[in-house]
Amino acid sequence: MIKKGDKSVGVGHQQCGTTGDVRNCQVMVLLTYAAASGHTFYDRRLYLPQSWTGDRERCRAAGVPDEAAFATKPQLGIAMLQGAVAGGLPFSWVAADADYGKDPALRSWLHGQRIRYVLAVPLTLPVQGPPGKPYLPKVAAAGDLLHYATVREQWERRSQGEGSKGQRAYDWTWFEVTLPRPTASPTSC
Repeated sequence: MIKKGDKSVGVGHQQCGTTGDVRNCQVMVLLTYAAASGHTFYDRRLYLPQSWTGDRERCRAAGVPDEAAFATKPQLGIAMLQGAVAGGLPFSWVAADADYGKDPALRSWLHGQRIRYVLAVPLTLPVQGPPGKPYLPKVAAAGDLLHYATVREQWERRSQGEGSKGQRAYDWTWFEVTLPRPTASPTSC
């Protein structure tokens, strides 16, 4: 939510999902649930930047409890997903944007829980080709796969609903890759 001033809890100069750019705003991490019969909000957490959690006087003046600590947006997402699992919410997969897709802890948690996911990733995310199927030229980042997707002509354009600037359509494709990290396992990009 776009804000003026600096008194609203969590407000700061940060990436604003409403506008897609950096603004003075509040950021909320939302967990929504969708089923054939409709969709609803399930959980939400206000993102508190380090500029807030590192300033206890500012937090106290705004009514933020002393135990509130900094957590990244993906960490807030994991906490909400843990609550959904513990609460018995019947879901079988998760979708999220690149802020979450680039986070190895979230991907690892989803793998560990055996929850399927579709996470956008930035073009710069380091990846390796599928095990046993080296690419020529070598694939080092997610953006290097775009050439292969064009050759394969396997893009799908899907609407993500209305945004502040009109219809939000994204182009999707799928590759199995391995993420270079100690506990690497196949991941879809």
